[in-house]
Amino acid sequence: VLRQRGFFRRSIQKQIDYKCLREEKCQVVRLNRNRCQYCRFRKCLQVGMSKDSVRYGRVPKRSREKQPEAKPRDTTEMYDMIVSITQAHLTHCAYTQAKTQGLLRKPFVGVGDEQS
Repeated sequence: VLRQRGFFRRSIQKQIDYKCLREEKCQVVRLNRNRCQYCRFRKCLQVGMSKDSVRYGRVPKRSREKQPEAKPRDTTEMYDMIVSITQAHLTHCAYTQAKTQGLLRKPFVGVGDEQS
């Protein structure tokens, strides 16, 4: 039953129009249900499945359209942005070269190392 529901839902959502190659008289049972999709869909309707009950809300990951990739910005636009950020940093940053000297890495001197 779950497989039939999935088949029916996908058929409705994708608006697939099936055709029967055997005069629309195929016997749809579990073992051969994939042979004729037209007759399988028709059987779903005969047992009471409703086209109106199929929701279109959530779309499976596989069928989602790929989001358009972000368009690379123009080189001059990027350059202007970098200059603007750099100027803002220099204007508003309170650190000076003298204040930042203490933050620099100092060479590691281990026990037993000779200092020159």
